[in-house]
Amino acid sequence: MLFHLTTEDDIRVIHEQGPAETDAGGSTFASEQAFNNLAGEWPMKRLIEIWNRLPGVQALVCAAFVLAFALSLTAQTVHKPTSLRIISADLNPTEHTCALTLLNTSSQPVTALRVSIQYKDGGVLTIGDGGAFAGPPPKPDWQGILRPGALFSKTVSVDNDAKDCHSVWVSAVMYKDGTAEGDRASDLFAAYKAAADSLRAAASSLEQIDITNPAKARAELQAKQGKPDGYGYVNNMAFDKALDFVSVLETQHPLQAKEALQKHVAELRSWADYNAAMAAKGGVR
Repeated sequence: MLFHLTTEDDIRVIHEQGPAETDAGGSTFASEQAFNNLAGEWPMKRLIEIWNRLPGVQALVCAAFVLAFALSLTAQTVHKPTSLRIISADLNPTEHTCALTLLNTSSQPVTALRVSIQYKDGGVLTIGDGGAFAGPPPKPDWQGILRPGALFSKTVSVDNDAKDCHSVWVSAVMYKDGTAEGDRASDLFAAYKAAADSLRAAASSLEQIDITNPAKARAELQAKQGKPDGYGYVNNMAFDKALDFVSVLETQHPLQAKEALQKHVAELRSWADYNAAMAAKGGVR
C-alpha cells in the first residue's frame, strides 16, 4: 500500500487495484520509516494540520500528541474496518509473535477470516481460517468458526525487532450470509471460485478414467494436479479426494465401481456449484 501526500497536505491511499492519483508536487511513502524520513524537518504546525485532515481522528491543538501520527498512520488510514475487532494484541519479543484476541461484533456468524501482517521491508503476509470448501457444503444450521459475540485467538509471527503489534490487522471477514468486508475480502470470493474450478476439473477427470486400470487412472489424475499458487492448495485437495476415491474403486466389483464413480462425480459437481454460488455473491464468476 502506498500513500500520496498532495501539495495541499492531503493524504491519499494509492490502491493497487486502480491507477495512482497523484500530483507532480506531492510526495509518496509506504511505511512509517519512509514518512519519518520525509517529515523529519517539517515544522510541528504542518504535522498538526496534516493530522487534523485525517478522517475519524480527534483534532489536535497541542504538539505533544503529534508523535502518535507517525506511529499509527498506517493503522488509521489504510485498512478497511471490519466487525471482527482486535481487542488485544500482545507482543512476545522472545518468540517474535503477536497473540491476538478477536471479537465478533457482528450479528452474523463468521465463516472465514484473514489476518495480515506488514513487515518492515514492505512485504505483507496474510493467513487465516475457514473459507472455500473442497468437500461437502456446510449444513444449514452450521454456525461458522465464530459465533456472534464470541472470542477467537490467533498467533502470528512479526518482525524480529518489532516493538508492538501495530503492523497486524484483520484484512478480511466473511459472514454466514455470504457478505464479506476488509481489505482482502475479494480474496475470499476468489478462493471459492478456485475451489469450484478445481472440483469441476476433478469431476471431469474422474469421468474419463478407466476404472479397470486403477494404476493408469491414478497416474492421469496426479498429472492434472495443480501447483500451489496462492489458491493451489484447493486444487490439490480436490484431486486428492479424487485419488482417494480411485483407491476405493480398486476394492469393488466393476459394476459397483461404475455406479460409485457416477455418484461421486455428481457429488463433486454439487460441491463445485456451492463454491461457485458463494463466489458469485462477491461478483466473481
